[in-house]
Amino acid sequence: INPLGGEIHGSLYLGRTSTAELSLYQPLDHAADYFVEPGMTARRSVEDLFFDGQAVARYDFERAYGFADIGRVLGTRAELRAGIVSGIQSADRDIADTALPDAPTEGYGGWTGRFVYDTRDRVDLASQGWLGRLGYFHSDESLGADTVPAYEKLDALVAGSYRFANQLVHWRAAGGTSFDTALPIYDLFVLGGPISFPGLNLGELRGQDY
Repeated sequence: INPLGGEIHGSLYLGRTSTAELSLYQPLDHAADYFVEPGMTARRSVEDLFFDGQAVARYDFERAYGFADIGRVLGTRAELRAGIVSGIQSADRDIADTALPDAPTEGYGGWTGRFVYDTRDRVDLASQGWLGRLGYFHSDESLGADTVPAYEKLDALVAGSYRFANQLVHWRAAGGTSFDTALPIYDLFVLGGPISFPGLNLGELRGQDY
């Protein structure tokens, strides 16, 4: 959209998890080594909470926030970015015992960091290459967070694909930590389903670390 190669990025997904995203990816130099990306995201999801493999509650999770990132492109395979985010989050009981926690709309904001290294030949069903991803978030009252005390979370993923004896092998390893801070219900680590653990229900495991 301009001589430096600015791009408008947007996406819309509708379903049990509905998401709308819009951002401006703006390189800061002609080599496109540095960039800024301001944008906004809105998401609503209906999610079940499980106990001993059985769904015991259903929640409506909603979030809407704006963000601004600044980053550096490292060659053709890697990207490093840092930024801020500010908006609102909520977790409302839909079908659940009233004794279970409820998180009405509250402020959400903090500092973010992300590093990605990607050598895959394609995003979906890669046949070779690997992906490394590291993400960090630290809540901050000055950016609108209502959660006191502040919390932080770090998650990492490494995945690869390669051919062995005429077979295509995919592998992945992931982990996350909250550094002994208390994550709110809407920001817990979530596992289960076809991407993480196919033998579990979607979102069956939630916790502070994994």
